[in-house]
Amino acid sequence: MTASPLESWSALEVTNLTATLKMPSEVAEQFRSNAISGRDLASLSDDDLTKELGLTSLQVRKVRRALTELGVATPDAPKAPAAPAVPPAAAPAVPPPAAAPAVGPPPRQAAPSFEPADLERYSSLTAQIAELQGMQISPKVAQAKQHVGTAQARLAAAQQAQAVAQAAAAKAQKRSSGLETGQGKASCLGKLLCGHSHHATKLEASPVQLAAAQKQLAETQASAGKGQAQLAEAQAQLAAWQGKASRGVATYSSGTQLLTGAAAKLEGALQSLRSSNFVNMAGMARGLRTTARTGVPRRGQPRRIGGDLVQMGMLRRANDSVSAAARDTEEARALLGPGLPRVDEGVLRAACTGLFLNVLANGGVMLDVVQAAAVRSSMNQVEGLLAQQLALALG
Repeated sequence: MTASPLESWSALEVTNLTATLKMPSEVAEQFRSNAISGRDLASLSDDDLTKELGLTSLQVRKVRRALTELGVATPDAPKAPAAPAVPPAAAPAVPPPAAAPAVGPPPRQAAPSFEPADLERYSSLTAQIAELQGMQISPKVAQAKQHVGTAQARLAAAQQAQAVAQAAAAKAQKRSSGLETGQGKASCLGKLLCGHSHHATKLEASPVQLAAAQKQLAETQASAGKGQAQLAEAQAQLAAWQGKASRGVATYSSGTQLLTGAAAKLEGALQSLRSSNFVNMAGMARGLRTTARTGVPRRGQPRRIGGDLVQMGMLRRANDSVSAAARDTEEARALLGPGLPRVDEGVLRAACTGLFLNVLANGGVMLDVVQAAAVRSSMNQVEGLLAQQLALALG
């Protein structure tokens, strides 16, 4: 559990808390005279606040509410005294020992329920999950925001205490100046009524009171400066974590766009392959009809150069689309790192270099069949890669 920031507070900061809660000066004096630090305050129970420091029940509730907002739990109540020991009962008569049972073979140890390889794989997965959880940024941002809020509350309390101390120091300075000059009707009247000795006593005590007020003011100013530095540091940490979160969102968005674009390119490649397969099958059917009509075998029939060029263009477009999709996938893997599921490395390498072998040539039915099989095989590979791409883009 994270330690409460209250435990690092000094006695002065705890005293300033009473001013923030608008408690009487007697309460602040009790905290100051007892040098109650933040760690001491966190350990005090409600009874301690009432009996030792003289707080009322309403004041105790205000202090407890402020401590709860600072993340300090109420201390456990003291445990009740232990019950007196009961004398042990008389031990019963010990029966005669029974005959020892026959010694048999030791029980067989149960075989483990899991294979060692499975246990090792489970340990590896657990370590990977812990690593991925450590990469989560949202909890860090929330923690930094909470730290900023705590620093702001401490700074506000210190600034309010500084204002009180500044007013007290100004009042002491004014009183001291008036006593030293001895001017004014009130001063003359005081001398007449109380005598010169009383005025001298007040004049002697005035520098001491002024020095105490100025010391209190200096301490509160130092506390406020420390609070401002802590707030600036907390805000810098929050800005750093928010920047890292923004960069993570941008990286994830870029990776997702690459995967979505790769899936679209694979869809286009499949469409080109389907069109090429249709053109090839239509050519085979036309050749078989010509053979049946004229008796000329498929090998001896003239090739349709226009159809071959169209089919070559379809295959080339499909090949380019798959290669581009593979490059986008590799770039997305470099961006997303361990958060991206596995892609078939063999298919990815083949896609980067081009999947299709152009077997268009002047031949018979056998070469037409080989060409159709090559296109069908390429379609199967692209469909497999597309399934993986869609899983990545939707995951």
